[in-house]
Amino acid sequence: MFHPAAEDDPFVNLPLASENLTTINQHGHPKYAYTQHEKSMLMWAVAIGSMAATFPLSVLYSKFGARFVFFSAGLVSAISTLLIPAGAEMGLSWFLALRVLQGIAYAADFAAIGVLCARWASLKQNGMFISILTCFSTISSSITNPVAGAVRHFLKI
Repeated sequence: MFHPAAEDDPFVNLPLASENLTTINQHGHPKYAYTQHEKSMLMWAVAIGSMAATFPLSVLYSKFGARFVFFSAGLVSAISTLLIPAGAEMGLSWFLALRVLQGIAYAADFAAIGVLCARWASLKQNGMFISILTCFSTISSSITNPVAGAVRHFLKI
């Protein structure tokens, strides 16, 4: 969240702050200085949302089917992700709320895995189905991190 600064930048050695410190980088985009605790809160907010929504989403899957629930979770994910820059600008509590919504949407993936395995996999193939269906998180990081690094390198962001 904090753009690498030049050595003459006064924001390189920031003291711990309880509020967001916002400055503008050389591209005119805002940059935020979060404390380590605030960064941790932003990470665990997704986990809290995911843990809180896993059981209710499983119930919704059995009641309404996977298509409607998964589509709704996709909309929640897209809207909350779209609003992240505005939430960061409005303050940490808004940012955290949007991260919890992202976690709720993320929980829909794992509830869908349970539905798929229950309906399509035989008892012998259940382990294989689960391993294939849960590797998306690792594979997505393996692809997006190098691509994002290359884009950042070539665009000099």
